[in-house]
Amino acid sequence: NSPKGMTHDANFNVAILADDTYWNSVIQRYDSIGSPIYTTTLSNYVKYQSIAEDGSGNVYAAGGNDPSSHYKNFSVVKLNPTGGILFQNMPATANNYSCGVASMAVDNLGRSFVLGTVGYNDYVNPQVFRYTLQRFGAAGNLIWSTKVAGVDSTGNSVLSYCYPKKILLDGNSNSYVLLKATSN
Repeated sequence: NSPKGMTHDANFNVAILADDTYWNSVIQRYDSIGSPIYTTTLSNYVKYQSIAEDGSGNVYAAGGNDPSSHYKNFSVVKLNPTGGILFQNMPATANNYSCGVASMAVDNLGRSFVLGTVGYNDYVNPQVFRYTLQRFGAAGNLIWSTKVAGVDSTGNSVLSYCYPKKILLDGNSNSYVLLKATSN
C-alpha cells in the first residue's frame, strides 16, 4: 500500500489513506494505542489523494476519477466513525482533461473544501492548468466550485500553471490557499 495522507481526532485515533491497488483506495482507522478500528476499501475508480476529519469522528477523502475519461471530476467520500460510507459523490466538472486533489479541509459543520489542479483543453488556452476550489455540503452535495487562472501584479490574467499545495480554514470557514503559480 502507498500512503497518501493521515488525520487524527481529539483522542488521537488515526485514519490513514492509502492506495490499495491502482484504482482502489483504502482507509484504515486505528485507536490511540495502534489497535485497528476499521478498514474500508473504496473501489470506484477514484484515486483518493487527501484525507481530513471533522469533530464528530467522521473521516473524509477526496480524489480524482478514472483516467480513461476525458471529463474528469473530483469525488468526496465521507465515512462514519465505524467506517461505514455515509456518502460518495462525483460532481461533474466539464471540459477537463486532467485533475488531481492536493488538499482538503472540513469545517465544524461537516462541509468539505477540496483544492486541486484541473487542466483545461479549450480553444483559447490549450492545456492550461488552473487550481480549482470546491465546497461540498454536509450531505456531499456540491455547493460551489471556482476555477482561477493566474494573474500578474496588475490583476491581468496570464497563462499560468498553478500548483495547489494546501488549504486551511479558519473558525468562520474562510478558506486560505497556498499555491505555486508560474507563467508561460
